[in-house]
Amino acid sequence: MRSLIFLAICIAASETCPCIKDGNLEEKFCSSDFVSHAKVLSRSPNLRDPEREQKVVFVVDHLKVYNKRNLMKLPRRVLTAAEEDWCGVDLQIGQEYVLGCQFS
Repeated sequence: MRSLIFLAICIAASETCPCIKDGNLEEKFCSSDFVSHAKVLSRSPNLRDPEREQKVVFVVDHLKVYNKRNLMKLPRRVLTAAEEDWCGVDLQIGQEYVLGCQFS
């Protein structure tokens, strides 16, 4: 199976997204709350919150965790904006990614 390597920065419970697209991967790894090799299991339809932009929810299976702060339980649901302009990422069902998440 082909694995795609991708670093997605998830900002949970945030009203705005800082869109961290540039920068050093080492810095992103070290500043992440967790980094996980994960497989995408499903994708929800676009969700619309009247007070925010459209969202997409992916359910993932964490295959290997490389960096995890404390003893936090990893979320299986990954929430992202539906549009790239709002820092959204388009993950494909069945594909594997390296996800770096930072909670705010």
